Amino acid sequence: MAVGLSALFLLSALCLSWTYPPPPTPLQVELVLEKGVPGSVQPLVVMGQYGAADFLLVRYVDETTVTFDYETWGFPGISSRPVGFEPGARRPLSIEMPGLSNIRGQLRPETKRLCIVYDGLTVLDQEVSSHLRASTALYFGQSPIEPSPCEPVLSGKLFRADGQELRGRMVDHLGFWDRFRGWLKPPYWQHVTLLLLSLIAAAIAHRLARVSQERLYEIVLFVRASLHRHRWFIVSAAAVWTVYAYVLFHGQAPFTYPRALCWFYDYQATSILQGRLDVPYVALPGEAYHIDGKFYGYFGITPALLRIPLLVLQIGFGNLTVPFMLAEQLGCLILAYLILCRLIARIRGPLSAPSPWAAVLLTANIGWGSNLFFLGSRGFLYHEAILCGVFFALASVYLAQRYRDDSGRRFWVGALLCGTLSVHARATVGFFALAFLGVSALERLCLPWYHTAAREEQWDEVGGAEA
Repeated sequence: MAVGLSALFLLSALCLSWTYPPPPTPLQVELVLEKGVPGSVQPLVVMGQYGAADFLLVRYVDETTVTFDYETWGFPGISSRPVGFEPGARRPLSIEMPGLSNIRGQLRPETKRLCIVYDGLTVLDQEVSSHLRASTALYFGQSPIEPSPCEPVLSGKLFRADGQELRGRMVDHLGFWDRFRGWLKPPYWQHVTLLLLSLIAAAIAHRLARVSQERLYEIVLFVRASLHRHRWFIVSAAAVWTVYAYVLFHGQAPFTYPRALCWFYDYQATSILQGRLDVPYVALPGEAYHIDGKFYGYFGITPALLRIPLLVLQIGFGNLTVPFMLAEQLGCLILAYLILCRLIARIRGPLSAPSPWAAVLLTANIGWGSNLFFLGSRGFLYHEAILCGVFFALASVYLAQRYRDDSGRRFWVGALLCGTLSVHARATVGFFALAFLGVSALERLCLPWYHTAAREEQWDEVGGAEA
């Protein structure tokens, strides 16, 4: 129990450390405008990044008259009718914008409504296009994004309801309790995940506490013997995987920024948690299917399903393709070697192991001599889809071998599940895995008949010899 509570506290604190909730919608502020130069444009609210940014602006018609403009990259802008103001006077401003609450990786439904109310007068009210933003990419009274349709800073001022001036990044104005209250709001996917992880940690601690020293010593001896028995594979796999990682990284730091076409599965996983399959246009620009105003990809959902636990914990949105490709490449090497071990054991006996040359040549061929090595030329969704499909296909083949040799129903179910996941990542290799499972099941069904027929034939031969 103590371990579970400690894990829950530590995981909650960790998630809270990178949680930046959106501001309340509509956002109630006070705006002070100063006299301006006719034609000048100044920022009120700016959000997003280069290539995917939204702007709420004031455009001076004359010294004491402005329009409220909404601009978003890639879409036409809109303007309100001219509105007069008193220089230096505080006036209430209500802001409802899609970008305030539409955060990348969020589990809440997206909004499209733009509603701006200045001094009791509704100046803009309609549905608009917008871009999803990072949780920290929200700025007030300044525009750090270049190129920008406005001046760098607002000559006037924005004030919160408590009188504090809003200027710069929104995260700089969020206190601990603001973030904590935002973290407690629904949806509760993250809270449920943290609770499950804490229960798992408590269960593991309970099991370990019941393990005797003799049993623990036996486990250590078994692990040491296994490492020594498969040392040639371990060394060769480490070398192959290191070269693959170097090729995939290209000498860069792939975890620090989202690459093009790397975040489709992140958006798809977020959509799945929201109960839908469509994705924003930015998730697959130029290649998505446009149906009834929604955008869909033509890729299976398996890589997206694997991301869900990490995205629920707000880990790595847009930066998960390369880590998953590294893990799947290593998994392919391990599974291919396990398949070889099953074949050797079936031919030579259960205690046999592949020779050093067989282990090294197989690992080098899988890692460097197949198209898996080519997939490391670039880390993006097409290559991840293939690699994910191959990984689950190999897992299905290995479990099908276990089912054929050991006749365990759980192996059959596992092989079917992995084959299905492979189909929904890369259909061609997935169908191969399912076909292999079908052949294994057919062989398993025919073996009793074959053995019975062989015994009858043997008895007939014995009877004929005696006669």
